[in-house]
Amino acid sequence: MIPSYLNTILTILSISPIAYVPTSAAKYSDARKLRNTANSFRNFLKKKGYTVRDGNLKFFFTNDDCHAAIDAVGTCFGNNPEANPYGVYQLPHIPGEAIDDLVPSFGGDRTNDGFGLEIRIRSDEAIVLMGVTPPKAEYFGYTHYLYRSMDRRSRNVGAEGPTNFTTILASLDDTLNPTTIRVKQNKKRYKSSFGKDVVITTTGHKGTAKDVQKALKQAGVSNKIVNLQKISIKRNQTSAEFTDTSTGLYNAGLDADKDTLMLLSRVAIFQNETAGNRYLQNPPVLVFRVTPNQPVTTTLPQPSDDKHTELIPQPHYPTPNRAERTTRSEEIFRTALDTLENAVRAAHTIRENFGAQVLPLDGNHCIRSSISCVGDNPDTAYAVSATNVTLPQSLTNDESSSAGYFVVIGVNHAATNSSQYSELGSIDLRTGTGVASFDNRRMPGSAEPYLLNETTNDASGDAAKYLYAIMVRRNCTGILQRCVEIPSTPTFPNVGFDDPILFVFRAVLSPRGLSGPDPSALLPARVLYAYD
Repeated sequence: MIPSYLNTILTILSISPIAYVPTSAAKYSDARKLRNTANSFRNFLKKKGYTVRDGNLKFFFTNDDCHAAIDAVGTCFGNNPEANPYGVYQLPHIPGEAIDDLVPSFGGDRTNDGFGLEIRIRSDEAIVLMGVTPPKAEYFGYTHYLYRSMDRRSRNVGAEGPTNFTTILASLDDTLNPTTIRVKQNKKRYKSSFGKDVVITTTGHKGTAKDVQKALKQAGVSNKIVNLQKISIKRNQTSAEFTDTSTGLYNAGLDADKDTLMLLSRVAIFQNETAGNRYLQNPPVLVFRVTPNQPVTTTLPQPSDDKHTELIPQPHYPTPNRAERTTRSEEIFRTALDTLENAVRAAHTIRENFGAQVLPLDGNHCIRSSISCVGDNPDTAYAVSATNVTLPQSLTNDESSSAGYFVVIGVNHAATNSSQYSELGSIDLRTGTGVASFDNRRMPGSAEPYLLNETTNDASGDAAKYLYAIMVRRNCTGILQRCVEIPSTPTFPNVGFDDPILFVFRAVLSPRGLSGPDPSALLPARVLYAYD
């Protein structure tokens, strides 16, 4: 069961956006070719009775963006402190859509610039992304979310509009990642998914998806690169929109009491930083909102005594069955991790072990229960530290007293082949701002200084390369071990001496499966509070 305090943790979004290196295989890296394909796509749909409106893909939430994000919505969404922003679809609002003043597009006039990071959509609409996947990296993913919803347990609508709205930010289906995405690949499926042409259609309506597919084919787009992200629409037996909670996930419609939608992209550890910055500044991606000019009314099959009467097929998608999480158990490293902890305790004065607990996030469950899923990525296994973790200037707040610090130890999940990518981040809980982090690139060798004099078979030799030990301090000057700093004032981001810090552990995408690692198979990290 998720502790109640976790429902107040500001949105934690694993890793983020996209570094770009054009390749000869990516036709859409040529802006002219991409635009010509888009024009053909648009013209076909216009003739079919659709309106196609332009959106875009923008990258936000570097530390430079956090001030604006905090001013606008009170959080920086647990951004990655290594200056990796999130890729967010900015989508146009349409006539009749209720617009909230909560998650505006940045750089615009909140509700008046015509775009939003969250929108309401009809059950017959589609969002289409057309462009190029990230270049070679450890990971990328595209995820669509139910962002905000009226509480399923109390759907109240007051005189001035809906009440009991809650931020859910829960995934509506599995993430499209290098293993599952459809692009032109070779036998090395994962590695050959980067830097390739791609189309992603996000919709809850089979008829609209079919028309979008026809338009793409007419525009010369190969079906081999077309992906479908399904939205399980809530529905009843008389209307295109839904009120019952027994079926479907997303309460579609344009009215103020309907759910809102948000779409995100992520990437981890791109290989070329310069090329990555070029992509972030001018991504070779187009985004469209596709709307039928005449709303499509849903009709469910009706019982009939006439056995020859054909039933009308249901045009919406069922609630998704998520991919099974598969991971080899890390239990064989428990003794080695215990030995590492003992060595750390011998080297430092340890006051407390805060540990880390698994955060069992499941989008379907969060939506059904009207609880926050804090931006779950189905490709990620999460664990978090206790929320009462602070890093005071000293144990007594007396500058002459001993200074406190953390030693974080654990298993490098990427090294054990349990995940494609592994990271620890620290977040200022007041503002949801990422402060410091380290990932599996910096973990190798970090445990060795503590294990040099150990003679147990489990902790010496090869076992050490699967472990890490990182110090987290206010000041790393003169520290020989691997160390990251959490500044106080006046720098930004910072965490005050008495302000809570959240350590977030992420293991991303099981190399053995289609989704995230099984959290129960991973050994959790240990957050040791020490002082000199």
